[in-house]
Amino acid sequence: MSLLPTSAMPINENNINMKNTQHGFSLIELMLGLVIGLIATLVITNVFSKFEQQKRVTTGGADAQTNGAIALYTIRREIENAGYGLPLFDRENTPYNCPINLTFNHDNSGATAEIGLSPLVITDGGANSDSVIVRSGSTMKSGANVKITKVINPTTVEVETALGCTVNDAVLILQDRTTAPRCAMGRVTAVNPNIGTGQVTITDISTTSTASLQTEYLLSCLGGWNQTNFIIAGNQLMRSGGFAAAPALNASPTASALMFPVVSDIVNIQAQYGISPIQGSNTVTEWVDATGLWAPAALTVGNRNRIKAVRVAVVARSSLQERVAVSQNCDSAVNGLAKVCVWNDAVNVNLSADANWQNYRYKVYETVMQLRNVLWNKVPLCGDTPC
Repeated sequence: MSLLPTSAMPINENNINMKNTQHGFSLIELMLGLVIGLIATLVITNVFSKFEQQKRVTTGGADAQTNGAIALYTIRREIENAGYGLPLFDRENTPYNCPINLTFNHDNSGATAEIGLSPLVITDGGANSDSVIVRSGSTMKSGANVKITKVINPTTVEVETALGCTVNDAVLILQDRTTAPRCAMGRVTAVNPNIGTGQVTITDISTTSTASLQTEYLLSCLGGWNQTNFIIAGNQLMRSGGFAAAPALNASPTASALMFPVVSDIVNIQAQYGISPIQGSNTVTEWVDATGLWAPAALTVGNRNRIKAVRVAVVARSSLQERVAVSQNCDSAVNGLAKVCVWNDAVNVNLSADANWQNYRYKVYETVMQLRNVLWNKVPLCGDTPC
């Protein structure tokens, strides 16, 4: 047997130990992977969108809650001081028997309207926003009555004590014990505690009687008699006026003529009087809008003295506008939309000044406040008998 060279041996497929082949994804596998990836992306995006929407709702609701609370606190703080400084300790000589038309140039400016003694005045706006005016004094000496003991001249008097009076104070003058009270208001221009028991000079006297300064009349220094007005403008709670102290005699321009923003995204205020059946009662039996007999121009002394409380509703709006409608009027009935209501979920408010108002979320805050400086007056009198 002869040996053949290795190179001459025949090639057999069984002798090949490795094939020269390539591995990869087929078209079907690629398409399947893309579909799975797209589904995963869609799920993640949807979850993120839902989370972002929930965050918007939560954040917007928190903003509305904060703004509404600040607005309500600010209004409430002022209303609780309504009538402060008036001499309420003498039941028979109460300033709440003074005529409604008694007014006072409180800020030394002819550019602004004079103001009266009514502690709180509501101007009704219907379903639109109401405005609320609050009046109070800034005296830290209680505004007690002192008796005029001597009239020096038409503007200067001696009083039992001038301790409670300061230059620039507003002054209220009451006739002592009368069925038709003579009331006047003025401004202190000079105080001299060293003459007699005290001497006070008064100017800018506005009066409802022919004789404003007489012996035995009562004088009370109120500090600065101020007026604060709350309104809605440009989806903001705005306020005007209010002084920490009486304005200077040469104050110009006057701060009370300016409006200042308090908090944003407040879109409506609703306010109502709580009234008693008679002046001598402190029990609220009815809530009324400031219309008809209760409108500012029609209000009488008797009806004014029946106002013992006020309730206020503040409508706060979320700062974020939704892509779809989320709110509706109180009397609408669309499923899935929140209703914007006040007064026991029964009354509409008009928010249509913004064409997209339904694309916002709202919170309504309500509170009831007694006019404590009216209640403390106990029983206002009509002459010598309770009324």
